[in-house]
Amino acid sequence: PEAASIALGAAARIRLARGDVAGAEGLWKTIVTDHATSPEAPEAELEWARALLRRGDRAGAVERFEHLILTYPRSALVPLARRELEAARAG
Repeated sequence: PEAASIALGAAARIRLARGDVAGAEGLWKTIVTDHATSPEAPEAELEWARALLRRGDRAGAVERFEHLILTYPRSALVPLARRELEAARAG
């Protein structure tokens, strides 16, 4: 169980590299919902938000960026999420 989020994150990156964005999104969602306390959860949230942006779902991306910032305020990814959130809001 301790390595599940690591394995899921790796699988999501592989799916994304192969062009399976929907499959990667599903894995990121699993990490965020089922492994929310894992070190991989903020990264999964960030990548999920980016995928939403790529397919034009700005509202969904904004929601994910905000969730990352509020849920993982000590994550090193928060400054990046803030920048990407502002860019997503600006359109």
